[in-house]
Amino acid sequence: MDYMEIYQEWMTDSYFDEKTRQELALIKDDETEIKERFYQELKFGTGGLRGIIGAGTNRMNNYTVAKASQGLADYVLETTESSEPSAVVTYDSRIKSDEFALITARVFAANGIKTYLFEGVRPTPFASFAVRHFKADTGVMITASHNPPEYNGYKAYGNDGSQYTTDDASRIIDKAHAVGRYSNVKMMSEDEARGKGLIISGPNEVDEEYIENVLSLALRDDIDKDVCIVYSAMHGVGGKSVMRVLGERGFTNVHPVVEQLEPDGNFPTSRYPNPEAADAFEYSIAKGTEVKADILMATDPDSDRVGVMAKSETGYVQLTGNEVGALLMDYILREKDRRGEIPEKGVLIKTIVSNRFADRIAEKYGLKVIDTLTGFKNIAEAMRDLENEGDYSYVFGYEESIGYLPETFVRDKDAVSTAMLIAEMAGYYKSEGKAVLEKLDEIYQEFGYFAESLYSISMPGEEGREKIAKLMELFRDDYPMRIGELRLTEVMDFKEGKTKKLDGGSIDIELPRENVLKYIFEDRAWYAVRPSGTEPKIKFYVYATDTRKEVAEQRVKDIKDKIDELAKSI
Repeated sequence: MDYMEIYQEWMTDSYFDEKTRQELALIKDDETEIKERFYQELKFGTGGLRGIIGAGTNRMNNYTVAKASQGLADYVLETTESSEPSAVVTYDSRIKSDEFALITARVFAANGIKTYLFEGVRPTPFASFAVRHFKADTGVMITASHNPPEYNGYKAYGNDGSQYTTDDASRIIDKAHAVGRYSNVKMMSEDEARGKGLIISGPNEVDEEYIENVLSLALRDDIDKDVCIVYSAMHGVGGKSVMRVLGERGFTNVHPVVEQLEPDGNFPTSRYPNPEAADAFEYSIAKGTEVKADILMATDPDSDRVGVMAKSETGYVQLTGNEVGALLMDYILREKDRRGEIPEKGVLIKTIVSNRFADRIAEKYGLKVIDTLTGFKNIAEAMRDLENEGDYSYVFGYEESIGYLPETFVRDKDAVSTAMLIAEMAGYYKSEGKAVLEKLDEIYQEFGYFAESLYSISMPGEEGREKIAKLMELFRDDYPMRIGELRLTEVMDFKEGKTKKLDGGSIDIELPRENVLKYIFEDRAWYAVRPSGTEPKIKFYVYATDTRKEVAEQRVKDIKDKIDELAKSI
């Protein structure tokens, strides 16, 4: 059926409730809006399902959530070796998150999957932890991370607490498509499910165990615990857990941004609650200036990512994800070295669009560096491979988009544990009479200066999707051979699985296929292009390194100017 036929079905089929049909009736004369809502079904991206809340197959609503849950249930029942399959369901502070979580649990229950439903908001890393705690077959976290308030989403986890790989997600999507009509979804009432022991309230003891595990990551206690910290939860779920962990670690000078501390899915003070963006720190900067904070930290609404600003002579400077990754890598390895805890065969895992700053530090301490495709599910998959092979030991993982994982008891990025270690690191440097930016400069002096520009262009809707595809085609076929003084030496096409050497020949890329392009110049400058897996955007990553800061920054500017010129041609 085409999108108009599907729209008419939703308008006339009594299976869809009156409220849904009333919402759709309001757009009966707007074919563009009808097409946007019905031209496709929501697709799994790097962060699971994510979409605007509303009626339609391309929207987050009770029906699309139920169908996705039925597909996931069918997949679990086909693949599990357990005679009593189980699941964990958690949710964040977004609009309808609690409702979507209950729908998910009711579908699982109707399929005979015992579900631990945690009432009240939880951080995303807790969902991963709880799956591992219960040895559950699957888990679902209802969240859209840092997207604007009109969005929600659906993150699905496998039995080791990591997000499903691309191949597994494809199989789940196939199962959901095989459900056919929405009325084919199995659903059990909450009362019946609880009466049969198929929906069980998640016990608070699991929260306590998670917090205990986070606290166990502390590396040293002889630090300045009066280091001045401003923390923002961005109206999300991090306020309770992050503030608790900082308190239990003994930090005495922590100032929450009270306007953003309580969970509120409308995000009244920040329409785009993404701590990657400097704008998200507006309230934190004001508070930091007031209390003379040493660092500012902000977690995104589901508290799996954390952004950092550090005090400078003139105000506050935002640190990039790569810089925080390098600072943490340096601090963790130096402390583990002091304690004699660096494994003989340790590993840093990062993504292909992160720079090599942390690599240099890891290599100094003898660690192997593994690059994965974008998305923390790929880092978690590499962790699983390490465990199965039993030769190397995981030490740290991160991606440039401010996601970090300093532990193995969670298999997704964790802002709660990371915030604790950032605070500890800042406290240690303060006890040494050193600011975080001073330490960062020391690391640059040792390993060279790393300049970067990470940015994206939003292109919403079907028209935007087509434009993104054209841009990827343009960059794939018509790339510049020279930019300024830089000569191109390699082109990595992860979709084709080949690295083309410009002086002749090619080599295979030993990673799964993905629509990413990476261009490498002499003198270690490079850029990458890819469509976002969670938002209607095309993303650009530009990097250069040199012993001279001004040289590295000029190379980044030259590359970015050329990218912008190409992007404007479509």
